[in-house]
Amino acid sequence: MTSSESGRSDPAEIWDEGLQNERTSLAWTRSILSCFGCALLLARLAANTSWILGASLAFAALALALAAVQVSARRYRKAASALSAGQPLPDGTLPAIIVALVLLIGVAAAVLILVQL
Repeated sequence: MTSSESGRSDPAEIWDEGLQNERTSLAWTRSILSCFGCALLLARLAANTSWILGASLAFAALALALAAVQVSARRYRKAASALSAGQPLPDGTLPAIIVALVLLIGVAAAVLILVQL
């Protein structure tokens, strides 16, 4: 029984240069956009309490989102060249920025809830 008859493929046949990197880049972009959207919604809600708090939150979210987009583009280029050269993939800077953005949203939401009480 050959590999095609058993329904299994050789991993070398499945691997297509660039597709994994493209899907990962799109996933990071979706994550950045959704976090930024949540932060802007939270900033709008915070602006009802204090416009300074709302504006600060919006600018902090914008700065983190722009940094994440820039790092994401750089990571895509580095990962593309690393995949084709068989080298290790890029560092964890992008996940760290996303974590900072999510923490910003969480802390701001907690502060907003405590202020409303």
